[in-house]
Amino acid sequence: MNKLLTCCLTLCTQMAAAQIVADAGWEKGDLYQNVFSPFSVCTPHGATISNEHARKGKHAVRFELRATDTICGYSKRSELYIHTSASQELRWYAWSEYIPADYQTDKLNEVHFQLHHTSAAGGPPVIGLWLSADKWKLVQTFDTINVFNKNRIIKQHELGPVAKGRWTDWVLYTNFSLDQKGRIKLWKNGKLVLDIKGANFNRENGVVQKNPYMKFGIYKWQWLSTPGPFNPAKRVVFFDEIKVGKEGCTLQEMQPGAKPKKAKNTATKK
Repeated sequence: MNKLLTCCLTLCTQMAAAQIVADAGWEKGDLYQNVFSPFSVCTPHGATISNEHARKGKHAVRFELRATDTICGYSKRSELYIHTSASQELRWYAWSEYIPADYQTDKLNEVHFQLHHTSAAGGPPVIGLWLSADKWKLVQTFDTINVFNKNRIIKQHELGPVAKGRWTDWVLYTNFSLDQKGRIKLWKNGKLVLDIKGANFNRENGVVQKNPYMKFGIYKWQWLSTPGPFNPAKRVVFFDEIKVGKEGCTLQEMQPGAKPKKAKNTATKK
C-alpha cells in the first residue's frame, strides 16, 4: 500500500512540474537553450548574454536595437520567441525586465513583450506591452468576426511610468475566447494591475485561431515607417526569469525564482 501511495505522490509531483513548459535564465551560457528561436535576432549585438544585470544569478539576456540596424522580420526588431502556437493549453507567461537608468525618453512607440497571432492576414499582436514616452501600456488588438476584414478592435490600458534602473516583474494570465469567457490578468511586481473580462481573440475562416506565440525584446516599427534621424537611436534592455505555463499553474509558481509546488506526502507512518 505504501509503495502504491509513493508512486501516486511521485506522479502528482511530476504532473505539477509539467505545467511549467519553459523556465529559462542564462546562467549556463546558452542564449537559445533549445527553447528560443533566433529568427528575430539579425545582428551580433541584437541578443547577447550579459553579466551587467541579473534578476537571479549572475546573467541575463541583453537586447540592443539600433535605428541603423538592417530590417529583421520585416521591421526593426531584436526579439527572442517561443513558437508554441500548436498548444491551446498555454495560459501563463512571466518575465522580468530591467530598463537602464539612462534609458532616454522617446515618444516613438516600442513593444517589449507580445503574444502574436498566427494569422496569414498579418497585423499587430493580440497582446502587446508597449513603452511610449516612459510609460507602460498593454494594448489588445483583435477581431472576433473575421481577422481578414482588418476591422480590428483596439483596447489600450495604461500601466503607469517605467521604473528605470531596477527590475520589473511581470506575470500574465490569458484565456483567449471569442465571447465573454475571455480573461486577461496582469501582475506587476506581484500586484494585480489589470483584470479584463470579455471577448479578446480572433476568428479566422469561421473558427477561433490557434494559440498565439510569445516574443520578448525590442520591437520598434516606427524606426522603419517614420523618416529619421532618430534621437535616441539606440535601445538597450535586459530580460531574465522567463516562464511559460499551462492552465494548472499558479501565480506563486510564476514568480521569479519560484519552483513548481510539489505534492505533499501526507502518508501516516506505521
